[in-house]
Amino acid sequence: MAAALVKNVEALATSLSAFKLFQRVPACTTLHPVLQSTRTLHTSVMLQGGRPKSFWRTKRHPANTRIDHNLPEKIKDRKAFGGHRKLKALRINKGCFTWDSLGVDLETPIVSVIHSYANKQHVHKNVIVKGSIVQIDANPFKTWYEAHKEQHNEEKLQSSQDNNNIKLLNEDVLYAKISTRPGQVGACNGYILEGKDLEDIQSIISNSNTVK
Repeated sequence: MAAALVKNVEALATSLSAFKLFQRVPACTTLHPVLQSTRTLHTSVMLQGGRPKSFWRTKRHPANTRIDHNLPEKIKDRKAFGGHRKLKALRINKGCFTWDSLGVDLETPIVSVIHSYANKQHVHKNVIVKGSIVQIDANPFKTWYEAHKEQHNEEKLQSSQDNNNIKLLNEDVLYAKISTRPGQVGACNGYILEGKDLEDIQSIISNSNTVK
């Protein structure tokens, strides 16, 4: 009885191995009866059409970097492909922003996310990604501007940039665009919006307030 059972199991195993559905074959340029020729980053494919995920691609959740002034900043260090390291910012409250027309670069707190081209929900959740439009604290730039008015001609300073930014600076409001990836470099840096970019964002903000 036991010998017959063993023979049946061996026969079943032999028949299943004939299909080789889950056998991996090396990627090559020759044609295969099931697969087309392939040359990709992966080193193997499966006969049933699946493709195994590389180990370094697994378990990678988005950073979803948020602004929360009630909690301290949280930045994680993790391994990256090729033996490199990456910094993953989970919470961040400040950044370094550049005012190009004035040639000044200052660190200032980030107030909130105003607009996001990637996802509308980022505005409600205060999630920062590359390209997000944020409102920053204008006090550091205002202090610098007031100090340099005494050293330089005020008319020369005002003529070198947009009048809209001067009005916003008096209201302690400035809009900036994020130029780094917080989930990759662990920093949230960008530049102050000026000219046409600032006008477009102001129109978007006014339209969103009208809809509300």
